[in-house]
Amino acid sequence: MDKLQFRDLWSQLEKRKVVRVALVYLLVGLLVILVATVAFERLGVPAYVLSLLLVVILLGFPVALFLAWAFEITPYGIRKDSTGDIETITKIEKNTDDMPSIAVLPFEDLSQNGDHAYFCESLAEEILDVLRKVPNLRVASRVAAFELRSEQADFREVNRKLNVQLGLKGSCRKSPGKLHVKVQLIDTSDGSERWSRQYDRALEDIFEIQEDVETSVMKVLNVAKPERFFTPRQNVSTRAYDLYMHGLSCFARHTTQDNVYARQLFKQAIDLEPDFGRAWASLAYT
Repeated sequence: MDKLQFRDLWSQLEKRKVVRVALVYLLVGLLVILVATVAFERLGVPAYVLSLLLVVILLGFPVALFLAWAFEITPYGIRKDSTGDIETITKIEKNTDDMPSIAVLPFEDLSQNGDHAYFCESLAEEILDVLRKVPNLRVASRVAAFELRSEQADFREVNRKLNVQLGLKGSCRKSPGKLHVKVQLIDTSDGSERWSRQYDRALEDIFEIQEDVETSVMKVLNVAKPERFFTPRQNVSTRAYDLYMHGLSCFARHTTQDNVYARQLFKQAIDLEPDFGRAWASLAYT
């Protein structure tokens, strides 16, 4: 394995939280062994029980690493990482089937004060979440796609690292009562534009913008989504939805502090809109 492959592997281990899980597991395992050694001796527990506990902890270590690698925790539940295995970075085999594929990159924040990155990121995540439910469409996972920031992404790198045919990038500028969104669908093989659209709408039209982007992308990809999979957009206030989007962005960072903050934001959204089902669901996942 050369240095580039090693760096790619280490990057994948870090962003999939494998390194963090390994350190926490070893620390907790060591603590359990120390406590058990003292407790078992005082309670007169046979020595073989301590040995059995050590074996169980050792056998659980690779299992914990595998789960950290293969799954990601999102506000929508625990999901299998759709990018597959390590070869998504170090060695990509080209697709031999005709299944279309896409990566949704985080949208760039063009707001005047640059303080609405959470809204732009969550807007992209909402679109990604709908597309990943479409049959016969392969969608790169959030954890892999969001690593390649849209304003920095070389689409040849998107093609190489994620092995997708198309990349969806965008930008949005949010101001009081107004929303400007620009979305582009890029062919990752040569960087050419397959589709683009600009929206200058009232902030209340955010749901219509999302649905139009999703429908347009599916039309370009020539994939159909069964009616039963469409998620009805709830009639909620823009303030409640903004709090919800901010909560999604915080929760996606997977830190204790951000998780607490996400809970507060989801609760505030629910206080404004008690029937906001998606906010209730996201609160439960925190």
